[in-house]
Amino acid sequence: MEMKKTLFVLLAFASIGAFLPQKTIAQQAAPNAPQPAPPLIAASSDLQQVFPALVRLFEQRNGGKVRVQFGAPGDVYQQIAAGASVELFLAGDETWAQRIVDENRSLKASKPYAVANLAFYVPPDSPLKADAMLNDIRGALRENRLRHLAIADPKDSPYGRLAERTLRRKLVLDDMQDKLMFADNVMEVLELTKDPAVQGGLISYAQARKSVYENGGRAVLLSDMISEPLIQYMVLLKGASNTAQMFFDFMQTREAKKTLLDYGFKLPNGETAAMLGY
Repeated sequence: MEMKKTLFVLLAFASIGAFLPQKTIAQQAAPNAPQPAPPLIAASSDLQQVFPALVRLFEQRNGGKVRVQFGAPGDVYQQIAAGASVELFLAGDETWAQRIVDENRSLKASKPYAVANLAFYVPPDSPLKADAMLNDIRGALRENRLRHLAIADPKDSPYGRLAERTLRRKLVLDDMQDKLMFADNVMEVLELTKDPAVQGGLISYAQARKSVYENGGRAVLLSDMISEPLIQYMVLLKGASNTAQMFFDFMQTREAKKTLLDYGFKLPNGETAAMLGY
């Protein structure tokens, strides 16, 4: 079985959001364009579901347009390091955003914008139980009924590193190395769970909620006894346009925070919808 597949999604939004063909960040630069293209935002893959709503709100509020590319933060960082014209980077954790700062590529310090949590997703026909302590994973290993579990690649994905830490804390990581399937980013983990040989996946809680609603299956937020929250950071790059800087500021507004909460994220300072006035 192929142990790794690739999914890298490019979205470009007009006033109501339009999907354009997949391209790399470098191809988005569009040299010799008659007018400057909207600023390019690179975002962690786990933001794919919430970002169309954020972009619509931003355009209604500010009038400016942006382009958005999603991918594993490690992959995005490599493209930025290679000269891609990214103006704002919404990374999956502090690691990659801080690299931008440390390398003197940033306009200002990185800033947390959301908190994500890991969930255990079990597709409709899987025999595994969705439990918050991953006890059935341990039982399935012992009883030799676990075929494969999908996680994001720890090399480039914060969710992959968090999944590894969680499995290590559960004392099962060493026993399941041949059972793991690695996706390039956390969104692709869901694609892998469509394979009958993959009985579950560790994904973001926001993904899990949407997937259960749309595709069935079961999902549970992992207990904080075995999995810590993932604080997500954003950073403006040098040369960022006014529109990119406005989007950076917009992500800290009441409307953007409420949207993140609606899609299953939490906020870095513990704010709730009630605290925001909703």
